[in-house]
Amino acid sequence: MSATPGGSPKIKPVYIIALVILVFVLSFVGHIQYLHGPEHHFSVWGVLYATTLFFFLHHADPEPHNTLILIAELLAMFLFLAGIFAFVFKGLRKTWLLQRIKKQYKGHVVILHLSKLTKQIAIMLAKAGYKVIAIEPHADNHFIEAVEKAGVIVLLGEHGIDSHVLADARLQVAATCIIAHDNDEVNMALASQVAQFKKAHVSNADSLLKILVHVQGADNVDLLKDFFDVQQEGNVYDIETFNIHQMGAAKLYDLFPPHQYLQFEKEGEKSIAVIGFNATAERFLLEQVILSHYPEMENIKVYVIDENADTAFHQFNFLYPFHKEYIDIIPVKLINRSFFAHFSWNKDTIEKISKVRAVYIFGESDAALVNMANSFRQFLYTQTRQVAQVPIVVCLPEDTGVLDLMETTQNTQGGLQQLFTERLNIQYFKRISDVCTPQHLLEHRAFTDRQAYVLNYYYALLYDFEHLLQQHFSITDGAVMKGIADSVLQLPYEQNNVSEASVEKLVLEQLAQRTGVPYGKLYERLSIMALWQRLSNRKKDSNRYAARHIAVKLHSLQRIGCWPISKENLITYYPRLAPLEHKRWCAEKMVFNFKFGHYNTNERSEKALLKDVLKIHDQLIPYDHLTEEEKRKDLNIFLMLPLMYGLQKVSS
Repeated sequence: MSATPGGSPKIKPVYIIALVILVFVLSFVGHIQYLHGPEHHFSVWGVLYATTLFFFLHHADPEPHNTLILIAELLAMFLFLAGIFAFVFKGLRKTWLLQRIKKQYKGHVVILHLSKLTKQIAIMLAKAGYKVIAIEPHADNHFIEAVEKAGVIVLLGEHGIDSHVLADARLQVAATCIIAHDNDEVNMALASQVAQFKKAHVSNADSLLKILVHVQGADNVDLLKDFFDVQQEGNVYDIETFNIHQMGAAKLYDLFPPHQYLQFEKEGEKSIAVIGFNATAERFLLEQVILSHYPEMENIKVYVIDENADTAFHQFNFLYPFHKEYIDIIPVKLINRSFFAHFSWNKDTIEKISKVRAVYIFGESDAALVNMANSFRQFLYTQTRQVAQVPIVVCLPEDTGVLDLMETTQNTQGGLQQLFTERLNIQYFKRISDVCTPQHLLEHRAFTDRQAYVLNYYYALLYDFEHLLQQHFSITDGAVMKGIADSVLQLPYEQNNVSEASVEKLVLEQLAQRTGVPYGKLYERLSIMALWQRLSNRKKDSNRYAARHIAVKLHSLQRIGCWPISKENLITYYPRLAPLEHKRWCAEKMVFNFKFGHYNTNERSEKALLKDVLKIHDQLIPYDHLTEEEKRKDLNIFLMLPLMYGLQKVSS
């Protein structure tokens, strides 16, 4: 008998079967010996009946007829008592767990369904100190033991995931609920069920429940982000979708951005290669569409190398026909996985691929991707005689523990992964472990998130605060906002340490002084997080993209000589910089399914309907066609760079 940490005692089924067979064998042999002779009659059915009663402790003879029968009776008794103990223990353990949850769990994380994804999320959250409860309807789920070892409480939904097991997990006082079944329909149905449960069990003392729903289908992602992700009425719950392929592609881009490797000062193509095409690769190409924009440079070229490259290209072109305005995709058929004898490619293709500045490899098998990376490094070496000049980044799906094995395998130069990383410049990125961290998934305290908060706050100062002051505090004098946005821009020149808190404090203190509204009441409506929570997830994504492109802008400014970053330098170089941001913004809107169209009204609610629901925008035009007021909006993001750079220094 064994027990999982925190789990109930278990006997492996094969041992139970073996013991039952052994009881019958010993009983039959013992009875044959005992009933041997003319005065006894041996009956197979009689012995079978008597042996069966052993397991119920029935007709136990205090003076056994022989040793074999005694052993059979003792083994049967052991199985009977073990079953009783397991049953009682299961009930006692459940009672103890429910009491523990009731007394100790509030503001915790509840995970519905244990899958490969949620198993790793649960383990990482538990290791980070979060209290985690997993609800799993199937007792034979092989992920249960792994998460229990990490300290996660697992509740079995004996009748599926219903209101009773949600109540047992104290979902009504949880901070976060993560839903990540392998089926999108199941996830959306569970999200609706959780939302209804929260509404039915809300109290004044309860905080907002964040419901994170993993959605895999691109159409489902777009639908939910566009129309179903606004914080719900009454601040009861907030449904937010996440997609492991989208998040993985974004994190991969941020860790290994092309601008770190492109040689802008040299003639020739500015190109990268994407080897393999899957859902993560598709999202990575969209990251290029939105973010890979640099001053005074033509579109970045992306060689998509895959066995079915033409099919992949046509699929991508079908979904995103506008991509040609922002990046140049060149499909190249992969003839074999080892890049053997690729001289069947034409000479021009070989030469161009050998000159790419970064390589990103995608697939669904860790081992295959590691081998493919080594093979492509061979190919590059035969063409350039360089061992590690061009970085190769491998996006591992984590289908096996091959990378962990590589990390533990040692030789005279260290681990194998260290050898590949440091000597061959092959970098490994884990699609789940490097993405679904507590900081990134729950806390949103990654640096780009913090930059996005401040960006949104600054634009709200420019365009929304007057309306919000009138709506919530009946303040109609627009003059109260005069100069506050400029004061925010001055912060990095006046303070060594700039943070979201210092920006927020400056704004609210000035407003309290000018309006007479108490600071606390202003904070409730106009704090950085209050304004952030008003946004749909699509608008949050938009702010995050603007924040993530700041690193590209800073790199570009330094490259063209606009350094140090100051208001004077930015205004001087702005004519060279302005088209860059507008092109990036247009690409982002196109990816978000916006279309160009004129507005026939200036009425606020009608324009909101066209922008937020119908997704029509009148500024999806070339930069030269914008009005001066519209061009000023693109300048604002550059004027904020000193503040963003100040935040970066504090973060580092």
